[in-house]
Amino acid sequence: MTDWVGNLRRFDVELFIVHPSIHPAEISRALGMEGHFSHRVGEPRKTPKGTTLSGVHPDTRWRHSIPHTVTGQWFASAVVDFVGRLGPHREFLLGLRETGGSATVIIQFLGDGYLADNIPLTTLVKLGDLGLSLGIECFRDPQTSALGEVPAELAFCFAIGKTARTRALDRDLIEVGRSADVRASCQQPS
Repeated sequence: MTDWVGNLRRFDVELFIVHPSIHPAEISRALGMEGHFSHRVGEPRKTPKGTTLSGVHPDTRWRHSIPHTVTGQWFASAVVDFVGRLGPHREFLLGLRETGGSATVIIQFLGDGYLADNIPLTTLVKLGDLGLSLGIECFRDPQTSALGEVPAELAFCFAIGKTARTRALDRDLIEVGRSADVRASCQQPS
């Protein structure tokens, strides 16, 4: 049996905002957090290394990331803490949604090994109350932190709710008035 305790595993907890018109600096001011990755609607498109691409960004995107390292499999306490920090910004977050935007708390597993945990129902309810979605990104191969360069083609992205809405299910949706139970487990293949 493999010993999962003692091996370092990295993950990031992030807030990702997409909006049709807001300026990234306004998001940073309102939340008291810096956007580690951001661009404004209408700005010329560029690669992460700065190479100019054709066209302009169709919307504003802003991402704040907090890197974590653990020796066990547990990650939920970092999510609970982060969602708790967002509570005072409820009106701003709900306003984003009301004006055509979206906000997602993302747990990004960086491919270092087995991570599994249960996010408490109280935190899932708080996500819904704040108008936030929950996203999970799992990388098969070890990556640099979200604060470094990560090739997009290696990412597997999963956002709670898409499958449930597509199939008209009344579960796996994080919204006020709905039950939700999420368990995330990522394991690097042997």
